[in-house]
Amino acid sequence: MVEWILLASFKTYPMPPFNGVTVNFSFFDDDGNKVDDAMDFIQTLSPDDTWSFKVSSLKDNCKKYRLDSITSFIDNSEVNLDVQQTQ
Repeated sequence: MVEWILLASFKTYPMPPFNGVTVNFSFFDDDGNKVDDAMDFIQTLSPDDTWSFKVSSLKDNCKKYRLDSITSFIDNSEVNLDVQQTQ
């Protein structure tokens, strides 16, 4: 069995603290079929902080991944953050 591990980071900029930040990923096989999901969570992310997170899959046929969403609460309101991926 192979474990696929994705390591990434999320950087905040000067603004109110993020509360309950969740990142959601999908994993796909060579044909583009979704084979697994993964998520990570942090309770609080202060302004100018960087959160290094890890998601993984134990599916042998994972070949690609996609960052689906980043959600959080700011001032008690749920916020869907823009997803911008860089390579």
